[in-house]
Amino acid sequence: MWTSTGHCDGAQERNGGEDVKGALQAVIQGKVIKTSRLCGLFAWLVRRLPRGVTLVCLIEGVSHYETDDYEDDMLRGLGRLLSLMRDKSVAAVVKVLVTSATTTDSVQAAFVTDDNDDESSCLLSLAETRPTGQAANASLFGEDSNGSSDNSHVMPL
Repeated sequence: MWTSTGHCDGAQERNGGEDVKGALQAVIQGKVIKTSRLCGLFAWLVRRLPRGVTLVCLIEGVSHYETDDYEDDMLRGLGRLLSLMRDKSVAAVVKVLVTSATTTDSVQAAFVTDDNDDESSCLLSLAETRPTGQAANASLFGEDSNGSSDNSHVMPL
């Protein structure tokens, strides 16, 4: 069962695994299942990883899911990933990398816990970095914004 914060209480994982077995069969058969069942199955699998294994979960372009149609399920899934990452009883190391080209309010809020009142301990924001562009990058290689080379300021190797 999901709590209001999007975290699963684990009851379905502990009740003999019936829901996990059903979810696994549904996935194998190519059926669409609810996000909560899919998250429960994923958590069940992650909990079976041994020590010494590092699991990296990447969500690219998370801002695309901050819509009325997808946001609730995305936040449930992200909440589950983050709870597995923080759970000391999970033997494997779980790392979560979430990227977005734009600012995300609901996603950033998911990284904040009662233990850390700001997201600084697990959230790296690149919002204040300079924008990249061909002219800026080209100047690093001795080219001006027109693409012509001027090697007078490039140090020889």
